[in-house]
Amino acid sequence: MAAIAPPAVGSVWINTPAHRWEDLHGIPTVLAFWSIGCDASVVLLRKLQKLQHQFGASIQVIAVHSPRFEAGGEVEQVAETVASLKLSIPVLHDPQLETFHRYAPGGWPATVFVHANQRVAGVVLGAESDIHADVVSHLQVEPSHQPPKFRVGYKPPRPATELAWPSGVALLNGTGLVAISDRGHDRIVLAIADPISHTVTVTSILEGISAPGRLEATGDGSFVVTQPDAGTVLLVNPDSRSVSPLCTGMVRPTAVCVDLDGSVVVADAGADKLFRIPAEAVASGTECTPLHIAGSGFTGQSDGPAGRASLSQPNGMCRTTKGVLFTDSASHNIRILTNDGRVFSITNNSPTHHGLVDGPAPSALLTRPADIAGRPDGSLVIVDQLNNRLRSLHGGRIATIGARGLLRPEAACALIDGSVIVADTGNHRLVLVDADQSSACVMRLDGMERVLSMGAAPTVRGNAGLPLRLGYPSPGKGPWEVSVASDPPDLLVAPLRVVRTEAGGEVVVNLGKPGEGILTVTSVSTGAQRSIKLPLQVR
Repeated sequence: MAAIAPPAVGSVWINTPAHRWEDLHGIPTVLAFWSIGCDASVVLLRKLQKLQHQFGASIQVIAVHSPRFEAGGEVEQVAETVASLKLSIPVLHDPQLETFHRYAPGGWPATVFVHANQRVAGVVLGAESDIHADVVSHLQVEPSHQPPKFRVGYKPPRPATELAWPSGVALLNGTGLVAISDRGHDRIVLAIADPISHTVTVTSILEGISAPGRLEATGDGSFVVTQPDAGTVLLVNPDSRSVSPLCTGMVRPTAVCVDLDGSVVVADAGADKLFRIPAEAVASGTECTPLHIAGSGFTGQSDGPAGRASLSQPNGMCRTTKGVLFTDSASHNIRILTNDGRVFSITNNSPTHHGLVDGPAPSALLTRPADIAGRPDGSLVIVDQLNNRLRSLHGGRIATIGARGLLRPEAACALIDGSVIVADTGNHRLVLVDADQSSACVMRLDGMERVLSMGAAPTVRGNAGLPLRLGYPSPGKGPWEVSVASDPPDLLVAPLRVVRTEAGGEVVVNLGKPGEGILTVTSVSTGAQRSIKLPLQVR
């Protein structure tokens, strides 16, 4: 007989009123154990959001946050992460791992299936399985059109005149033009960075790019950017305001690095692999199947030939003369894919051995390094995310830079003068760091209101007769009635009007005849409406 499911307990419910375990009697339940600082956890949470939407009242999904790291135990930090992910499933914070140890799922992330009779039906470790099939197999339930029992609320969005969870920053040219991924607002902000006045002056905004991640310039005025949640890498031309997919269908691409030959290396943290987009595809802006270049697909930190080496959520990258350096976030290491096709670890951390210790690289400690960037003098800066610090790597030694007050920073880029811009994600701001003087200051965001009043949008491109995936705005509280129309109308096979309960999700339209026009995406909820107009080109 299956074991009786112990009560799920925690210190606080994050995005829903407090509930009791007894409230779930008679309801098949899916418990997802996840942690801040784990990309595989985000992959699982995205799957479970869709699952809850599909099955409605037939099941109740609960995301139990059980922190892998000491730095992930604060309620405010969890609440901010939940808000940034726009999670539409209830989250229970379990800082002492009480519920985690009661179920002993075996690691992070993990899914536990509980029958309506409160007995454990099964456990699945990881985020790779078919979660829909798992639910049907373990719980024998069918989809329902009724809403789930537990309702979820959202934090009010940050003002459009400010940044919201900036997740990437890249220098585009020698004039100081930078691209900023403004993840919380589904847009990329272009601005001139002035290290003397500590100001970033906004010049234009590319709206409608859902949850953008890390970016890097290609050298011809364009840049590549990841969409981790969508599994996509985009090529963006800010002059023509065009956006073209280079690859789709990845698990969770978190970072990109332009290589010496013009190809783009992609870190897929969800797959524990590195891929390469050929230079020809980048130059022509055409979609392709990326080439697998490193990572066995098994989570780990073993070195060796690139195809057999095991990686643990590879993340930020930087090109050096010896190869591509990358942060191996879940193993807390800095590693390199050498020019001769081998993976080598520069630091010697592990999932159970990490921290904040300076010294020679083999003995220095980090905690979930998220990005690495090169400076003009050849030194490197490391975004040490869960230590909330910036570190330097130079001459084989790692040292802490005196930039305090950061909160879950995700990315960094160096300017021509050697100063470093840090995406201080948890504080919704950019910070300018003088790595030589070990000092930092908050950068002032200027010109956003002026540019917003002018309006700007990227060109959406697709092929006639094929489907096109679109993000939609999520004003107010859901559900949202989303409509998509084109002018002229024949650019779409038919207008779309659907109801969605997921904030920041996607809809799919079918493209009609070749031509150019305007695509309008409108979302309406109780007391709120927002429309986005996008230039559309059907080829």
